[in-house]
Amino acid sequence: MASKDEIFLIDSNTLVAPNQQYYPFDMAPGFWDQMKECIETGRIIIASIVFDEVKAGSDDLSKWIDQFKSMTFDHKDKDIVIAIGEILDFLRNSPKYSSAAVLSWSDIKIADPWLIAIAKTYEYTVVTFEKSSNSPNKPKIPDICDHFGVKYCDLFKMMRALSFSLGR
Repeated sequence: MASKDEIFLIDSNTLVAPNQQYYPFDMAPGFWDQMKECIETGRIIIASIVFDEVKAGSDDLSKWIDQFKSMTFDHKDKDIVIAIGEILDFLRNSPKYSSAAVLSWSDIKIADPWLIAIAKTYEYTVVTFEKSSNSPNKPKIPDICDHFGVKYCDLFKMMRALSFSLGR
């Protein structure tokens, strides 16, 4: 169970996958209503970079997320930029990751390092479907979170923590 103060920072895959696979808007409106309520109350945060990724689509999800444009978290404040530097330094200096990994995560349009930096800075919990990997070229959110002591979970753990009910 989440503490009453735990805040969840969602990765775009935790919106895209439910829309496409688990909870399409026409079949599970209650899921999306609960997501909306938690976003409006500040229990779920959408980083502006995730908003932009999702908004770039042309489906129901891109239309749905538009209602939160004014509520997105600006991911480029000073403390977060410092944390990004720490993450990239870790990748650069780790024998586990290649220069391709550093180059990939240096792209300002890649949300993963920003999500970790935000969560590290503000003690949020990253919500993602990514799994750990041993790939030297593709760092994964759980691996980098583990290194920096950042909490993460998948969508279903977040739903349980926030007492989502699909029977609504």
